[in-house]
Amino acid sequence: MWFLLLLPLLGFAQDEIDVSAVQDLENILPDNDIPRDAYRNIPFERKNRNFSHPMRHVSMDEIKGSGLSHGFIRTDSILYRIKDNQPLRVTKDFYLKFYKQEDELNFRYLQNKDGSCTLKTSSDTVVSVDKELELFEPPIRYTPAPANMVRTEYDEKLKMTPEAAFYAGLVQSQYVRDLFNDEKARTGNTNQYAFHLFTDWKLPVKVGGAVHYERSSYNLSGNGLVFYESLSIGPQFRTQDFNLLETNWRLSTQIRVSPLAKLRGETVNGNVNFKFNSTDLMSTLEHPWSNGFGQFVIGGFHQIQWLNIKDQSEIVSLRASNQTNQSFGLFLSQVFQ
Repeated sequence: MWFLLLLPLLGFAQDEIDVSAVQDLENILPDNDIPRDAYRNIPFERKNRNFSHPMRHVSMDEIKGSGLSHGFIRTDSILYRIKDNQPLRVTKDFYLKFYKQEDELNFRYLQNKDGSCTLKTSSDTVVSVDKELELFEPPIRYTPAPANMVRTEYDEKLKMTPEAAFYAGLVQSQYVRDLFNDEKARTGNTNQYAFHLFTDWKLPVKVGGAVHYERSSYNLSGNGLVFYESLSIGPQFRTQDFNLLETNWRLSTQIRVSPLAKLRGETVNGNVNFKFNSTDLMSTLEHPWSNGFGQFVIGGFHQIQWLNIKDQSEIVSLRASNQTNQSFGLFLSQVFQ
């Protein structure tokens, strides 16, 4: 009975088995052998797998043609020199560029700053930062910042700007008319030569000082003349330029005092002399133009003058001590910047 069971097997053994299909399949599959020098660079967990995938050789041209990505490598990571597989230890964190295509052993190839490629490392070593770089999106529209941005500056040397000015106008003098008891002395002419000094800063109001030499003249009845002159000094304030009717303007105010004011009168009864303490309040409206020296300024002024007689040995008759001289006129000045 056992013999009858073995007869079919003996019949099959005599026929030749056709394995050509298996051989054709083996030729199609890629080589699965790993070179000895490359095997030592494969991570331990990949060496100890119970299976291995067929590998397709990836050329260097294919790797370089895959494009670049941005990555990050930490300290103590291992890089390999391509020409001899020599391992190199990373001594500090750094950012780099690497090619997107891995080779058949899952190594990433790094690009040097000069564009060459001499190093590679395991794919697990490189951390891609492409997503982080995509977080910034440039604006579609934007307004450029103005070039003349005003900054608040501290601890800078204080700069002063000089100015020379000339004033000319008319005087309505209640005080001189009352002093000489002459109605003709109510109106006179005045000229002033001035030197100003202003701070050069960005605050809304500039401060400075003013020195004025004033000379005025009045006519008296009987061809008499009165001459007034004084040298006064005091503080001055000026606003920043503002636009009015599409033109730049500014305002200034000054108050000056003089203990050296004096008046000389030539009357039909002889010459008389007076000494005064004077106080002058002047306001101006100015229009500046830029020129090669700085700014040329033209404007109008109004001045109120209080006189207080002193060192007077002769008796005088004044209706009130608060009588004033008021001046109106134009002025020209040059600011040197």
